[in-house]
Order: sequence, then structure tokens, then C-alpha cells
Amino acid sequence: MLEKNDVYALQLIKYLGPKKIENLTEAYSDINDIISASEDELNQYIKGAGKDSIISEIKNNFDKYLETADYDFEQFEYHGITLISKSCEEYPNSLRVIDKSPPFLYCKGNTNLLKEKNSIAVIGSRNATIGGYEIAYETTRQFLENDYNIVSGLASGIDTAGHTAAVNFKKKTTAVLVAIDTIYPKENQVLSDSIIDFGGLLITENKPGTPITGPLFVERDRLQSALSKAVFAIETDIKGGTLHTVSFAEKQKKKIYCPNLREEQLYKKYIGNPMSKGIDMLIQSGRAIPYSTDKLDKVIKEVDKLRIEGDITVQPKASEGRQQILYD
Repeated sequence: MLEKNDVYALQLIKYLGPKKIENLTEAYSDINDIISASEDELNQYIKGAGKDSIISEIKNNFDKYLETADYDFEQFEYHGITLISKSCEEYPNSLRVIDKSPPFLYCKGNTNLLKEKNSIAVIGSRNATIGGYEIAYETTRQFLENDYNIVSGLASGIDTAGHTAAVNFKKKTTAVLVAIDTIYPKENQVLSDSIIDFGGLLITENKPGTPITGPLFVERDRLQSALSKAVFAIETDIKGGTLHTVSFAEKQKKKIYCPNLREEQLYKKYIGNPMSKGIDMLIQSGRAIPYSTDKLDKVIKEVDKLRIEGDITVQPKASEGRQQILYD
């Protein structure tokens, strides 16, 4: 397998994207074999836009990319950033097999959480209602008591509720970001520092310096669900960004849970709020399993039985209970 710095140097080459790099890393175990390969041979693995330029840069200018890689590695170390590639043991299997598997993970904090077996994602609207925030906090609290890692995106609203609960109880939580060096929103900078202080983890697939753009928030959503046994969607409108994570979760065969709007005591007075419409749609369509925080112990026992193999959450055997249970 190629060395981490060699793979990093390759991704610095213009037009050489993750898929082309994956083709090369699967075909070669030494960078010198790539550099010395004929153009005809490399054409088998490097196709599409810019292939001639890519091959020329690999064969004639690769040393300059290695120099840049060495400099970047020094900067990562200086800023406390750990770079993990697919060649690293720490790289989670659940991310190896998803669509557009990240070539690299840029991390701050406890990288052991990348392979934490007991993780759930707590997600929802940035425009959270008071009731939604309380449900997210209470859901998180009960899973924390059962030694779960809470995965979320450090956004305002529901994400903040999940991470804040973990920090308040000095428990582990993983924040999946767009950029490791630019906390967004800015008001969550202190929260991000506390996550690390209490043994949590910040991760992103994007290189430091990456501008914060809307599409990257959608891309990071697939990582939140992939790192988790199950996804708890607390609040969302019909077209909320939360539904991106739900869609990824469905593709990855994860169980999805939503608060039971008609029984959840914390939420009853917020029924009809736009942030409840997406949740109601997910439950009524059968895409999500409803739960109540006062009966969450039943859900936790069910989630305990799940395990992550690659990107697939394996359901309990029939003898262990129904695959979908609606909690009253």
C-alpha cells in the first residue's frame, strides 16, 4: 500500500480526484512504480478530464508535490491536526465502503472514537424549537448514560443540544465538520474546544483552508450516518437539511428514529410548528420509528443489539425481536 505522504502528494495534483487515486492505490503499492510506469499503463487507471496533465505531473514533477506534502504535514502537527488515510489502522471500516469514501480524515482530539462501536447520530434543524432542543438533550443524556458516543455536526440548534449534553456530562462526542480550522458557526468555538477537552473528536474530510460552502454540508452528512449505528432525527421541516442525512442513513441501511409528536410530553405544544412537519412525514411514511424519551430504555436496548459491519448496520435476528417496533 502506498505511503500516506505519497497518497497526500497525489491528491495535490490538479484533476486527480479520489476515484483516480483509488484506482492507483489499488493497482500499485509503491509510488516509484507509478512514476516509472508507461503512459499507456497509467491510462488504464487515470481516465477522463485532465488525464494527460495528471500523468505528466506524476512522471515529471512529483518531487514538488512531495515537498508540499512534507510542509503541510509539519503544519498539521503544529496545529494539532492528525491526518488519517485509508492506509492507517485508525481509518474506520464504515467509511471505507460508502460512496465517495474520503481519502483522508483531518482530526483533532480522540481518534479512537473513529472506531467506537456504540455511536448514534443526533441530528436536526438549526432553527430548533425549545421543545426540540429539550428532546435532543434528553435523548442524548440517556444514551450517554449507556456509554454511547454522540455523533453530530456542531451546527446550531439540535446539533448543539447533542454536543452540549455530552460536554456537560463530560462524555464523548464526535463532531463532523466541513473544515477543521474554521468552526461554523463561530459561536460554537468554545463548544468545539470543550469537546476535545472531554475526550471527544472533531473530524472532516476536507483539507484545512477549505472554504465553507453549502454543498460541503451535504457531503459531510453521509459521514455522520456512516459512523453511527442509528440516526435520531429530532426536528426538521419537509425540506430541511436533516433529510440529507436521513437519505444517506437509508442508503447505508441504518435505523432512523424520530420523536413521537403525539405522545412526547416535551413536544406536544410544538406540534404544527414547521420544524415538526418533516418528523411527522418520516413517521407517517414508515421511514422512521417513533419513540418517546420517557420510554427510551426500550430503544436503547434495541440499538444495543445493532452492530456496524462496513457501512451496513446489521439488524437483530428474528428471535431477538421485530426489525421495526413502534413504541407506544
